[in-house]
Amino acid sequence: MNILVFGAGVIGSVYGYVLSRGGHHVVHYVRSERLNELQDGIKLNLLDGRNKKRPQEIQDNYKAEMVDELPDLNTFDLVLISVRHYQVEAVLQLLAGKLGKADILVLNHSWQDISEVSKAIPKEKCLWGFPGAGGGFDLNHNHVLNGVLMNNVNLGEWNGEVTSRLKNVAQMFQNIGVKPVLQSNIGHWLQKHFAINAGISSSIMQSGSAEKFMSSVGDISQGVLAVREGFEVCKSRGVDIKSFSDAKAFYLPVWLVAFSFRMMLKTDKVQRRIFELYNGTEEIKRIYQDIRATAEQHQIRIPVLQSMKPSIDRL
Repeated sequence: MNILVFGAGVIGSVYGYVLSRGGHHVVHYVRSERLNELQDGIKLNLLDGRNKKRPQEIQDNYKAEMVDELPDLNTFDLVLISVRHYQVEAVLQLLAGKLGKADILVLNHSWQDISEVSKAIPKEKCLWGFPGAGGGFDLNHNHVLNGVLMNNVNLGEWNGEVTSRLKNVAQMFQNIGVKPVLQSNIGHWLQKHFAINAGISSSIMQSGSAEKFMSSVGDISQGVLAVREGFEVCKSRGVDIKSFSDAKAFYLPVWLVAFSFRMMLKTDKVQRRIFELYNGTEEIKRIYQDIRATAEQHQIRIPVLQSMKPSIDRL
């Protein structure tokens, strides 16, 4: 498959690396300055969790094929987009009218109704999902990527159909050892996951560090309560939270959820590493602000999330 990756961020670079190693032709479209920064490649320190029982540490130089001018998209089968959630609409606007035969896969946080994200791109051209990957670029060496790859990826069509193109993309991931999880309502799944992220990431900021958060049942308990508040905001938008098994777990007794979460992080090296490496403070702030704005709009009380505002404002 010919794949154009929009940018060379964390998710695009991790998936670009494993897809290219899996035999796909991958090209990254980047800014001119980024092209210069990465001309010698991306130094990749990757915890590869595709084998969940035996995650593998990989050190490699990803000499990605990169261009700084948008190529003819008719020569590609797929455009993979993974940017900050507040940047998606602008990226789709840029691609409007230029897709040709290419489909779009957006692997992203999303708080908007995905059927209404962009009027510029036909809904039938966009697949949606959420990556099973994470990490961060070294703040002092922006060609060094400390990344994590998990063993699954969530995917879906905006209307829940299982189309031939969805099957093709699912098979693409399956062939590189990443299990595709097809969601019947990917829009609601993304909003549910957004609420989980808002509660957990805000709690980490309040704790002061991921390490402190992961070692404290009390701090994790606050995170559980914050996630529940986020779920109430989701419900106000019509999301059936309890249709998702991972969401239902947050309604068990708080102490039990917090204790289980802490024990999981002690044994799940891959998930723990994602928490440790994530440094997207601006996105954490914007995710928190989006949840708060919707809560105010729908008059939903969120006292735990509200108490985290000073920590978020310091970012």
